[in-house]
Amino acid sequence: MRRFLTVLLLAVFTVPLAAVKLEFKDPVGRKYRIKSLITQKVYYKNKNMGTQETMFKSVMEVVDVNGKTAHYVGKYFDFSKKEDYHESYKLENSYEVTEFYKNNLGVMTVPPQFLMPTLRSVPTFPSYDVAPGATWKSKAEEIIVGSASNTIHVDMDVSYKFVGMVTNSGKKLALLLIDYHIAHHPDNDPELASFTGYSHIDYLWNVELGAPDSYTDEFNFTFTYKNGDTWRIEGGSEALVETVEDVTNIEKQKLVTEIADNLKNKPGADIKTTDDGIIVNLGMILFDIDKATLKPESKAILDKLAEVLRKYPGLDIEVSGHTDISGQEKWNQTLSEMRAKTVADYLVVKGISPERISYIGYGSKKPVAPNNTEEGRILNRRVEIKIITKE
Repeated sequence: MRRFLTVLLLAVFTVPLAAVKLEFKDPVGRKYRIKSLITQKVYYKNKNMGTQETMFKSVMEVVDVNGKTAHYVGKYFDFSKKEDYHESYKLENSYEVTEFYKNNLGVMTVPPQFLMPTLRSVPTFPSYDVAPGATWKSKAEEIIVGSASNTIHVDMDVSYKFVGMVTNSGKKLALLLIDYHIAHHPDNDPELASFTGYSHIDYLWNVELGAPDSYTDEFNFTFTYKNGDTWRIEGGSEALVETVEDVTNIEKQKLVTEIADNLKNKPGADIKTTDDGIIVNLGMILFDIDKATLKPESKAILDKLAEVLRKYPGLDIEVSGHTDISGQEKWNQTLSEMRAKTVADYLVVKGISPERISYIGYGSKKPVAPNNTEEGRILNRRVEIKIITKE
């Protein structure tokens, strides 16, 4: 994490040391996609329980602007994987769609029925122009989920320092150092006694766009429970913020044609479009009955699909596994997840970035045909690869 800042500091002051105005300039229709890659160690009563690698993805769109306040609609997802580069991410949670408001200085208002986003009003900017070396403080809020899904709101003071301007790939970026500490003792949670810790963030802000560019952070938080248990997490994250545009219908049809052409000599694959993507249904052509190991001939199918997917690095991919209702549901769930992971991991090996692809198993929960006939059960035993064209 610190190498990121060191490289940036070498570039600081390569642009004039003038005061700048820091503010959000979000027009209607702007859509952000943020992927935060998190590596953290977990300790239970100071015993190292291992390292977790997770990814948090958010997609936020500006749907209205009233004066200096923008109205956002956001979608949030979290993923997990082992510490292995050649492994895809498992989709763990897909949260409800959120709405919130943020003014041009970054102060957020979130209606009480929404959980996300959990870190609110960071960054917040002063109303005046700032020169390199300027510091300021602001209020912010962290949301944590306590016992029995109890939501705990933590108010905190955040410190900022504007280090200076850097130029990266032709972009004028403001480098901010952001720090906050938490020492919270909730009075409305039956089990959690305290939540303490800190976060340090190196934040790059695109002055011209009035939008975030990227950031890294280091954190250390401890959860102490009334029964004496303590859990501590420490680690860091790297996040890239992208402005994204939905694929047009013409571009979408071109991609469908390209996939179909690549798979035309591979019988058994079916392609269909949805409002938000393209689904390649590979049915049972990849696996033997009750197995999660790829058939040798199925690798040729995935190789051809990977050729196309590598050409579109801006599109995310979700692999889902499905079964019929035969057998025990617990095994069906496990098998569907194993198959989806096998396919996703193979595509990673074939050059698809792990941050682009995730997998999930649905067991028999999402049939596409009745399960009371053999033909229907065959259709329900499938792996689907969805290319997301509308975030």
